[in-house]
Amino acid sequence: MISNLFSTNRPITKSASPTDVRLADETFTEWGCRWAGASGATNAALATSLQSIYTQEKHAHGLDEQMQNRLKKQKENELSQLEADRQISHNNKEALLHQNDRLADLIEELKQQKNDIKGETNEKQVARIHFFIGLFICIALAIYLFVFYCSASFSAFFRTQNTFDESTNTIFYPYAIRDAFDQGFLSVLLIFLLPVVFLGLGFIIHQFSQQNGVVKYLKIGALYLITFIFDSIIAYEISEKVYNYLALQSPYEMDPYSFKLAFTEPGFWIIIFAGFIAYVIWGMVFDFTMDSYSNMTSNATALKKINDQIEDKKQKLETNHQQITDLENDIAKQTEKILALQRSIDNGETLVDLNRIKNSLSQFFNGWVTIMPLIGQKDNLSEAQRIYENFCKSLG
Repeated sequence: MISNLFSTNRPITKSASPTDVRLADETFTEWGCRWAGASGATNAALATSLQSIYTQEKHAHGLDEQMQNRLKKQKENELSQLEADRQISHNNKEALLHQNDRLADLIEELKQQKNDIKGETNEKQVARIHFFIGLFICIALAIYLFVFYCSASFSAFFRTQNTFDESTNTIFYPYAIRDAFDQGFLSVLLIFLLPVVFLGLGFIIHQFSQQNGVVKYLKIGALYLITFIFDSIIAYEISEKVYNYLALQSPYEMDPYSFKLAFTEPGFWIIIFAGFIAYVIWGMVFDFTMDSYSNMTSNATALKKINDQIEDKKQKLETNHQQITDLENDIAKQTEKILALQRSIDNGETLVDLNRIKNSLSQFFNGWVTIMPLIGQKDNLSEAQRIYENFCKSLG
């Protein structure tokens, strides 16, 4: 049979020198040993023998019709797979190109938004003016409230009754801080921290105003009510001490001080309005100032956000461009392989089973290098290995 005639276990008959022909029932390893011994295992002889084996095996494969049909079918399957892979690469490339077009449009839209924001210079300048005016008023009112509550809290909780007289201002006591130091550390701590409490309540009211829903108004109302009640207590304590001092100095008997009497005293309401109304105004101005600051910086924040988005999309574009380049290279390589395979199939070229030929060459080379040390060619083993490897690489 033809298949047995070209089997690796059968000799190839050819009119050549004995070493060029594999003997009957001789393996490729035995053939390599014999040819190496007969040729002196020189490197030149090795290169010639490897080429000769390849030529003989290729000729044998060409005569094997069954093998040719099998290899042709493999080539056709490989061709179909390459065409499918090339189509996938092409589709991926088209998808990336479409994505790049969309990214370019988005970048242009973002740039237009940038220009629109930069054009809002008048609104930004107005917001800046409002902010600095509001900031100045906030600082001035904060100083006023600090002085007021330092004086009022000392007068209400630590000032003795005999220090009140008609010539002393009942709202502001200029010696509050000095006298607080005389009375001890806790007195100083209280009169300095009490203004901070009221300013903190104003900050909390601003935070509540940023919330949504009806509940925020209940919270704000509750805080204002607490502040008003506390101011009323301070005003009552101060006005009571003033009233009691005047009662001691009066030749006439005066009624005991009470809330009913306090509501009719101008001094009581002066203290409340001097503190609570100023506090409400400070809270409103603080809220207005924070809103102006937000409007003033909103453009800068928006521009930074847009710039970050543009940079992100530019990086994505760069990544896509690199991927498109890689896909174009893949498509070019796939097309080259497809054309080569198509030519091979169309031209009816002899197809070879390279794995089978390389296996035969490997067995032959193993026999060859086995003989080399025995005939004084041990030093040429590395060069022989190089010749063998390069020849195998040249086959593909």
